[in-house]
Amino acid sequence: MSAVKVLWVGRETRYLGVLQSLEEGYTAPPHKHLAGAPCLYHLRQACRSATACSMPATMSMSRPAFFHDATTALEDTMYLFICNGALLFFDENGFTRYTNWEVMEKLRSEHEAPVRAEAANRAPR
Repeated sequence: MSAVKVLWVGRETRYLGVLQSLEEGYTAPPHKHLAGAPCLYHLRQACRSATACSMPATMSMSRPAFFHDATTALEDTMYLFICNGALLFFDENGFTRYTNWEVMEKLRSEHEAPVRAEAANRAPR
């Protein structure tokens, strides 16, 4: 299983920051970063992809636009992911979906709406 918490979305810069949590054995699908400068900070444990060596905790990575093969969590893993630009996801049949700052902003807004409504319902009158 995978879970994501959107930390921020920069509408002007197109950067976004998410906290990603992966359970041991979860495999993220192949994807392509359409813009450069993704940064990855492993906060706990490690992942492995077919074309990259194991990525230990506290490792950071920054590189230009690139294709990333499927990545499997070797253990329960948590990382901070910062990027600009869209990501395109693939399976064995081709393109399946994309994500970008607008998709992440929608996720963040949908998550915050129930929290705001709950807070309003508890507010003193």
